[in-house]
Amino acid sequence: MSSDTSKTSKLLQVFETLTEMGFQGHSMEEIANKSGLSYAAVRRSLITLGNHGWVSESPRSHSKAKLWKPADKLLYVSVKYKQDCLSQVHEVHAKYLEKTGEVLASE
Repeated sequence: MSSDTSKTSKLLQVFETLTEMGFQGHSMEEIANKSGLSYAAVRRSLITLGNHGWVSESPRSHSKAKLWKPADKLLYVSVKYKQDCLSQVHEVHAKYLEKTGEVLASE
């Protein structure tokens, strides 16, 4: 596996782990423990993801450590995906109505 592929895999693993852990925010140590990656790999991945707007960090009360969580960019992509799916559903409904003269009923 090339170095770039390995870095990309680790970055995606960190992002997937973070989203699986929930959206309230987690420390680098927690993410490293859950993902099985080194602290350094998690740190590099989080910084890169943060630079691209995919994660954000926030202060942790009574600590210098930061909490990391998925950022609004994930919500934006999720909304766009939902809109695209709904558009496809509407197209199917329209084609069904055109072919059969019937309206598809929601169950």
